Amino acid sequence: MAAWIIAGLLSTASAQELHTGIPVRGVEGLGEPDFLTPELGWSAPIEGGFVKVFVGTSAEQASDWVKQAQMSITVVLPLIDVLGDEAWGDASGLLIVRSGNIALQVRAQGNAGEIAQAMLDAIPAGSQPWPSPPVLLEVGEGQWRVEAPGAAAVRFTGGGQASPGADLTFSERPDAVVAWDEWGRPSVWSQ
Repeated sequence: MAAWIIAGLLSTASAQELHTGIPVRGVEGLGEPDFLTPELGWSAPIEGGFVKVFVGTSAEQASDWVKQAQMSITVVLPLIDVLGDEAWGDASGLLIVRSGNIALQVRAQGNAGEIAQAMLDAIPAGSQPWPSPPVLLEVGEGQWRVEAPGAAAVRFTGGGQASPGADLTFSERPDAVVAWDEWGRPSVWSQ
């Protein structure tokens, strides 16, 4: 039996707890993350494929994400009992896995199970509080600035960006701002 299968079976006992997340950077084999929406999560390229990761505030949210991911696949995926709380796929080219409040999809060429296990192994022990939402400050007449200390990425809708670069100063108030932390957890400010 492959080592990742044994490790997956052993990790199932603690899989129902709420996890902090999976690091968006630093997991071996993952490329630069692409932050999607709070409902979709984030993704990253891997050699021969990609991973998608969702971190919810509850196991129910992650389970809903798994159902949506399954519906987006054109074939029926078999339930397999090797990883986390539930896993669907073939452990070779495609896996959809949920462990507590974290769900992930791995598309790979022959090693989806190993990649999924590496992702689950990157989950830190214990949990940390969910990050605070970003703050939008009016810094002058018709000028707004986003503050999101420690954010791994900030995305926004609306708002005419007045200054290029990382300071996120706008000439029009944005409609919504999402700050992603280092564990792939989104926090949202909206009007």
